Order: sequence, then structure tokens, then C-alpha cells
Amino acid sequence: MRYSELKTALEQAKSVLLMPHVGPDADSLGSVLGMKFAIEKTWPTISTVHVVMDGALPVVYGFLPGSHEVANIETATHLLHEPYDVAIAADCGSVDRLGEPGKHFKQAKTSVNIDHHVSNDYFGTLNIVETDAGASGLVIARILEEWGVTLDANIAPNLYAAIVTDTGGFKYSSTSVEIFTLAAQLMAAGANPETIYKEVYENRPLGQVMLQAETLMRTQFSDCRQIAWTAVTRHDLNKHHCLDEHVDGLIEQIRNIDTVKLAAVFKENRDGSTKVSFRSDDHAFDVSKVAGHFGGGGHKMASGCTIADAIDDAKPQVLALLETLLSTMPCRS
Repeated sequence: MRYSELKTALEQAKSVLLMPHVGPDADSLGSVLGMKFAIEKTWPTISTVHVVMDGALPVVYGFLPGSHEVANIETATHLLHEPYDVAIAADCGSVDRLGEPGKHFKQAKTSVNIDHHVSNDYFGTLNIVETDAGASGLVIARILEEWGVTLDANIAPNLYAAIVTDTGGFKYSSTSVEIFTLAAQLMAAGANPETIYKEVYENRPLGQVMLQAETLMRTQFSDCRQIAWTAVTRHDLNKHHCLDEHVDGLIEQIRNIDTVKLAAVFKENRDGSTKVSFRSDDHAFDVSKVAGHFGGGGHKMASGCTIADAIDDAKPQVLALLETLLSTMPCRS
């Protein structure tokens, strides 16, 4: 059993490195932090437990227990040493999605890939990829239960944030009886649903609201309004004093339009490349295939990729594939 293999590796370890993916969401970050507290609680003999990421921690997740201990790889070089006994990546489909910390993952004696994405490429020496799980946080919870780790006020909020976000507030098809059961257990252990929901979904800076309002007004549609997209440039972000993370949530607003089956948001990255987020409103349309065409991945109804081209060049490539994906659906005027 892979859970026992990981346990054995940790029992023998003196140093552990945990990593979320680049631009982490609550599932990636909450999974990593939940595992961090579980490891420290279960194996106090492990002298070093580091959490490192590529880039800055998204401000919205600053309320999570342990978030202040997440180090930016650019400023944490003095903390890192080689090789780590165990390196763990959570909610990451490929080693490239780890960014700079990926090199430390590769050099670890045991590299562990914990995920739930169908597009995962099994990049660890130990791969715990459970595609039936609605969130990587659920996979972490399964592991901790198998190990007999008691949930507490540090672990619970992190795993609750992971599962509530990756199930869209318990409304996506990934929501299951197991997810609801876990949510109840996490509440009993100290997770506060009201606080977590407000922090993740409701506390929005004015700049983010205005950025999304402006770019939402620029939404464009295919002839039948079944495909919709918009773009966010560096100028837009700078104009509203926003961070890249403030684009989050925009694509859901577009997908919520009653005629829309496929939604896309194009965001200009600092290096001029384009990050594209995809959403499907119909199980018949697998947007992970579109993301995969460009080296990305994710879920059937929610995925993303990065294209080296500028937005104006990336857009026609993406829209052509979305049109092909939708070609089996009759136009409803």
C-alpha cells in the first residue's frame, strides 16, 4: 500500500520538503499545510520540515494555519539543503508545475506525488494519485486516517479549505458522501465553515471587484453564445492595483451565463506568455483535453495551461479547439 510506503519513508527521514504548485489554490496549499502539521505531530524526530513555493503566497490564504511558514524559493535558498530525505508535492499534475522547487523534488531520496487529477503524469518515485477523490485534500485525509493521525485545529482548517474550494463550495459533481463526511469531521476538529467561506469567497479588495467588473464587460461570445471568453492584461492588473491571484473567480462568472457551455479567461503573464483557464458547464465537454494540447491539464470541467505566445496569438489557437470541442452541440439561438 502506497500509504504505508510513505509512512515508512517518513519514519526514516530527518528532513522533509513540502511544495504546492505555482500560483497555489486552496487545495494545493491546504493539502501541503495539513500534511506539514500531521508530519510534525506524528514524527517529532524529523528535524527539518520546510514548505517552499515558487512565487509569493496568495494573500487570500494568509488566514490558513501555517501559511506564515511558507517560504518563497527566491528568498529561502539559505534554508534549503540537499538532498531532502522526503519531498512531497500536493495537487500538482507535473513536476514543471512546481516551478523552481521542482529541482529539489527531483533530488530528494524519496519524491512523493499526491494528487487527484486525471492528467497527472506520475512524476514521483512514489505516486499517490487518486482520481476518484474530489480534492487532493481528501487524499491527504485518507492518508492521515490510515496512519491514525488525529485531526486538530491546525490540520482541519487547511483540509476544509482544500475540499470546499475544489468542490466549488460543495456544489460541483466532485462532491460526494465521503466529502461531506470529511467536512463534518473537520468541523468537529476545529474548522469553522463560516470563517473559511468568508475568507476564501467574500473578502474581496475593491480593486479585484473593479478589475473583474471591467473585464467581464469585455466578454466575447461565439455565434451561439455557447463559448465565452475574456482577457486580462498587465495593464488591467496595474490599473486596478491587483495581483495575478485577483483574476480568480472571473471565469466562474462567465460560465454562469445561461447559454455558455465553455468559458475561457486569458491572462497576460509578466513574461508576456498567456495563462488560460478553462471551464465546462456540461459533462459532455472535456476541457482538460484542450489544456492538454498546450501542455496543461486539470479536470474534465476545470483545467488550465500556459501558452508561450502573447494573448492575441494564443486566443485564436484556443478558440479553434473550443469550437471543435463544441461542434457536436447543435446551435441554440
